[in-house]
Amino acid sequence: MLKKYSHKTIVFSLLFVLLVPLSCAEDSEEQEIDERLWIDTAHKLMWQNSFDEEEGGYWVISRKESEGYCDELELAEYDDWRMPSLDELKTLIRNCPATEPEGECELSETCADWETCYSDDCDGCVESVDCTYRPVELQGYCGRYYTDTQYVPNTLPSPHEMEAVFMVDFWTGEILRYQVPETDSFGSDYIRCVRDL
Repeated sequence: MLKKYSHKTIVFSLLFVLLVPLSCAEDSEEQEIDERLWIDTAHKLMWQNSFDEEEGGYWVISRKESEGYCDELELAEYDDWRMPSLDELKTLIRNCPATEPEGECELSETCADWETCYSDDCDGCVESVDCTYRPVELQGYCGRYYTDTQYVPNTLPSPHEMEAVFMVDFWTGEILRYQVPETDSFGSDYIRCVRDL
């Protein structure tokens, strides 16, 4: 025997069938990731991935200029960007096991003494021609990228006390040191800002 349904039940059922798919579609659009960003869920980090200067892109920049760049960056409605630490930038290294986060190179935020923590393992791998030492999803230039992690300078004589920071070279996977010059007349490299998820 067929069960009788009221007109109200039928109308509500039809509305449910028609509106739920639309609601799901809206949710999926809201969850769509902005292509100017790259999400690293494993390390709970969001990376700048824009190559357009008008949209907060990254470019060749001196270290001194880079100090305020990330702090002032507003990208995809976020304004809490920062320059990455050495440990954070190391999470972007691929295909070069020695300098990846669990690799033999001990240089890190907690082991920043060049004399103690540097080894040949920190020199990276054979130079690549297609930037194979970073995630394929990342746009922009290969080359050396700044970190905000200062290293303990070695005992080499220097005419001036200069800030010394680590960089990561994505052509080779190398972790290197860089002494910031007193002027911006030289020493330009790249920057990629990061924020916590």
